[in-house]
Amino acid sequence: KEIYHINELFELNKKRYTELQVYFDFKKILKEKDELEKLTLESDFWNNPNIAKNILKEITDFDNEINFWDKIDNK
Repeated sequence: KEIYHINELFELNKKRYTELQVYFDFKKILKEKDELEKLTLESDFWNNPNIAKNILKEITDFDNEINFWDKIDNK
């Protein structure tokens, strides 16, 4: 009975994972990240430290999201 319950939970989680993947547009995230990284190469990037800091945070957030899905996909 316990194995049946574990299998049932697994199937529910697998279904939910598939549903969540639809919301994760990998190509779009990579494109947005690439655009932000190009901004960091501009000579005036650090002229406004607050904006620069926010851009770097966004890049880090994209990296974290990409790494999260990579870890899930590779398990």
